[in-house]
Amino acid sequence: MTGTIAGAPSPAPPVARELAASSGFLLARLERQAAASGVGRMTAETLIINRPMLRLARRAGYSVSVGAADAGHVHLEKSFTDQTDAADLSLSTPSKTAA
Repeated sequence: MTGTIAGAPSPAPPVARELAASSGFLLARLERQAAASGVGRMTAETLIINRPMLRLARRAGYSVSVGAADAGHVHLEKSFTDQTDAADLSLSTPSKTAA
C-alpha cells in the first residue's frame, strides 16, 4: 500500500523494487534458455495499460506495436540474431561477490 503526502505518491516499497528487478532477471533467463534451444524469436501480447510490462519489454529490447485490430492490446517481439542477444544480462540484478 502506498501512502500520499500532499497528493504525491510515496516511493515504491523495497519489495516492489525487488519484484521489478526479479522480473527482468527471469525474462533474461527465459531468453537465454529459448535461444539455447534454437528459438529465433519471442513474441507476446499485453494490454496497452500494462505499463510495467511495456517498460520491461522495452528495456529488454522488444519491439512494441499497437495492433490494428484491437487498439487495447500491444504486440511485443524480439528476434535473436545469435545467442548473445538472449544472454544480455542488463536487466538482471547485480551479482553479489564475497569481499
